[in-house]
Amino acid sequence: MKAIFGQYYFWRNTLHRWFGLCIAKSPDYGKETDDATTAALKSLTDHILVDVVSHFDMYKEFLDDIQVDTKSLVPNPITTEYNDSFFIRFRDRSFEEATSALAGRELLSSIRSNIISESLINQYNFNKVKFWRAHEEPEEEHFRSMWNALTQSYTNFEDLEKAAREEISEHVRYWVAFTVLKTD
Repeated sequence: MKAIFGQYYFWRNTLHRWFGLCIAKSPDYGKETDDATTAALKSLTDHILVDVVSHFDMYKEFLDDIQVDTKSLVPNPITTEYNDSFFIRFRDRSFEEATSALAGRELLSSIRSNIISESLINQYNFNKVKFWRAHEEPEEEHFRSMWNALTQSYTNFEDLEKAAREEISEHVRYWVAFTVLKTD
């Protein structure tokens, strides 16, 4: 368990880059920017700010509570590959597709965080789950704000749905990979 959460630490520390790719792919901001693009950009930047201001420290606190020494951690190939995968998959795709992929990951993250917090409490009698609880509702809200913004103006809904499903699958594969790989 410690190894899995330790690897997740490395991925969390690069998540802002995924949001940054979406921001970099966005249309020029100015008089011509529509409300949907503005709303999507606001959601992306708000998420980065929340992660940097409070969630990084909250996750580090969680790792300290389970006695994971982050100074001795080294990212394994699965984590490195997953960190790079978003750029590979979305570098040549649209702002809307990349952002909808992140929206899909946000939806899954709310579910994943709930499962982890409940498992830690019920199966391990471990109650220091502040980080995971903090990601249950806000991640669903991030999904809704990004998704709603995108679906206001983007006409090819199938592309958005495909990108979101693809990212959900990638995130699940990342977590499942640790169940078959001995990481410690």
